[in-house]
Amino acid sequence: MADSLSDEDIIQLLERYGEGTLSPDEEAIFFQWYQQVGWEEFSRLWAQCKTFPEGGIMQSPEMSILLREQLERAINTFENGDDQSLYLLKKPWIRMAGVAAAVMVILAAGGYWWLHRQSPAPAIAVRKLIDIAAPMTSRATIILAGGQKVFLDSVGNGTVAVQGNVTVIKKADGRVVYNGSAPQAPGSPIGNNTLSNPRGSKPVSLTLSDGTNVWLNSESSLTYPAAFTGKAREVTITGEAYFEVTKNAAMPFTVTKGDITIIVLGTDLNINAYADETNLKVTLLEGSVKVTRGEASDLLRPGQQAQIGQGIKVISDVDMDEVMAWKNGKFIFGEKANIETIMNQIARWYDMDVEYQKKVNVHFGGSISRQVSASKLLEKLEMTGDVHFKIEGKKVIVMP
Repeated sequence: MADSLSDEDIIQLLERYGEGTLSPDEEAIFFQWYQQVGWEEFSRLWAQCKTFPEGGIMQSPEMSILLREQLERAINTFENGDDQSLYLLKKPWIRMAGVAAAVMVILAAGGYWWLHRQSPAPAIAVRKLIDIAAPMTSRATIILAGGQKVFLDSVGNGTVAVQGNVTVIKKADGRVVYNGSAPQAPGSPIGNNTLSNPRGSKPVSLTLSDGTNVWLNSESSLTYPAAFTGKAREVTITGEAYFEVTKNAAMPFTVTKGDITIIVLGTDLNINAYADETNLKVTLLEGSVKVTRGEASDLLRPGQQAQIGQGIKVISDVDMDEVMAWKNGKFIFGEKANIETIMNQIARWYDMDVEYQKKVNVHFGGSISRQVSASKLLEKLEMTGDVHFKIEGKKVIVMP
């Protein structure tokens, strides 16, 4: 079958292989194709992959050799029935962290990983871990103004509630839509609803009554009125959410978290307000926002991020792919991500508790699909040789 594949078919397999999403049958077809055509044809088609910029790794002879060795080792381990086969390097470059720092590149199933260290670690055998599957559905709930709970994973599609002039609808794709607007009957209050998405749950999508779209990450909540009235559209957040705000200059959209206020007119932004993170982060993709905390305030332009702790710090060099990875079905950790940051994300996604036996003083970077099991993700981190894990029920113990 491999000899009947077109260039387009192979390019799709290459891209999916780099993402770690090939099925075992597709892996077999891909490896068979490579053994038939060889490295030259592989290189030609690799350069056409949209996932790998400008052929990427092929521009470096040293990395080209490394890739070829790793690919052929992957084929050998696959043929021998070893499920620890090494996969393609998605990113085509190695970054140096200072003159004295070396970077060890580890090609791993489902993505790429690198580790900043003073000297390379020896390869180790990766221990098998208890498997904890990635969440398959959203287990979000809505608490209506009257206290009624709507469990979105069990309620049927269609109308799930009526609040005054507003109808709450669950779409076939799981999205929740509020249709209708104020005013209600004279003197009738506009109550707040709260959408909560627990740990171990896929993101949930919500369309507010003004047409604003919101995506809510796991372990997050959004409190909002069934319909907006007055001079502002006000919502409250915990955790993380991405907003596509409908423009309405006469009624600004305001997001609050404690004493922090984000005011927008019409824009796309991501807000990371997890309690276990050092700073609240507001990242602007499009439009403009004003961020305030006490007497401090700042304006953001597209591509900037406000990091809000005791004060407000604006960062311009922001990796938007990393910020939006959760919404796009990926884990992406920047080059300087510490183990605590990584484990916070893992704990929320897989609904796990984390215990640190000792402090791990290394930084990791990498990308992997959120559809892999927790054990597969932890195995990739273990391959660095500087961190190890032990799973006990729903708790993962981190060890140096």
